[in-house]
Amino acid sequence: MLPIMETCGALKCRNVTDSHSRRWLRRLSALIFPRVAAREVGPTGSKCYVDAAREARVGVVEEGLRGFWHLEYLQQFPQDMRKRVSSERCAELTIIAASHNLKEAWISYQPVLLVMYLLQYMPFLGFWLMDKEKVGLGSSADSGKGKSKMSKQITHGFHLLKGKALHEMEDYVVAKFKEVDDNELGLFAIFDGHLSHEIPDYLCSHLFDNILKEPNFWQEPEKAIKKAYYITDTKILDKASDLGKGGSTAVTAILINCQKLVVANVGDSRAVICKSGVAKPLSVDHEPNMEKDEVENRGGFVSNFPGDVPRVDGQLAVTRAFGDKSLKMHLSSEPYVTMEVIDDDAEFLILASDGLWKVMSNQEAVDSVKGIKDAKSAAKRLAEEAVARKSSDDISVVVVKFQ
Repeated sequence: MLPIMETCGALKCRNVTDSHSRRWLRRLSALIFPRVAAREVGPTGSKCYVDAAREARVGVVEEGLRGFWHLEYLQQFPQDMRKRVSSERCAELTIIAASHNLKEAWISYQPVLLVMYLLQYMPFLGFWLMDKEKVGLGSSADSGKGKSKMSKQITHGFHLLKGKALHEMEDYVVAKFKEVDDNELGLFAIFDGHLSHEIPDYLCSHLFDNILKEPNFWQEPEKAIKKAYYITDTKILDKASDLGKGGSTAVTAILINCQKLVVANVGDSRAVICKSGVAKPLSVDHEPNMEKDEVENRGGFVSNFPGDVPRVDGQLAVTRAFGDKSLKMHLSSEPYVTMEVIDDDAEFLILASDGLWKVMSNQEAVDSVKGIKDAKSAAKRLAEEAVARKSSDDISVVVVKFQ
């Protein structure tokens, strides 16, 4: 194994009172350091997670004090590590601060960005992670395809690519046809988790079932979907101890008997249909600037820190999502719902997470795949084009071809 660096560092968290943020740090520490031992170092009450039996690694320090997140380097080390450890090489490093949940803060609370700073200053650690843990720049691609039994010309395909963040893949996809009471339903969805892969996984298993359980689904699908979204979100919040306190955006599309499409979404995962070569959005990006009044009416605020996107309470970049228990008072899980007739002008549908839409417009996405007949190949093309355009987020794409 390559030497990491002859120093020991710490990511300190002050002003973090919610258990989810603390659990996030512990999980990050466990990812980077498979064997961890807590040891008192530095200020009274702080804990540096280091393994005295190994070469020096970056430690994660957790304090229950109010204040700031910051990156600093420790001056004290376990006795048996002093021969191998030196802090002199990091003397030039400065504190990187990011306040949490404060209106007057100069930068928003983003622990992932702090870790990116950490890797910037410790390149050997980045190489070790990529080589040994296969995270950071891993592709973790997954793909698949299928077709309708009712109309052989209607097919679907999907493709996923893991982004560069130091966490598990948080995008989940549903793409299948299902027979229900002599009807055929095409069920398609993108669930884009944040600080959680458990919640999008739960949505994969339960959201469509909850929608189809609604007795008025066939007569009033819009009302049924809104009710099912609410019920599902309530169950997720009730299961927060098991699922965690992260959340997920969602975009769902139900194709009824190959004739009618019902689309719903919360957050910034998006649905776009191509009709006669023109991109038509079937969803709405629920962004903080667009729903600032609603957030403030619920008692929250929308931050606009320099160099960052607007965020609810300085944290979340969407105003509607499943989960997010700690922010739920200021968020909504009510979906935007629309219906579209699948006529001769309808060519194909694209569902994708924001890993695609951050780097590509609706029309650009349509134009890049309208000449590709195979739905799976079209989905793969979009995902790979997003990577080529420097998207670093998880990317998931579903394409449904109507002709």
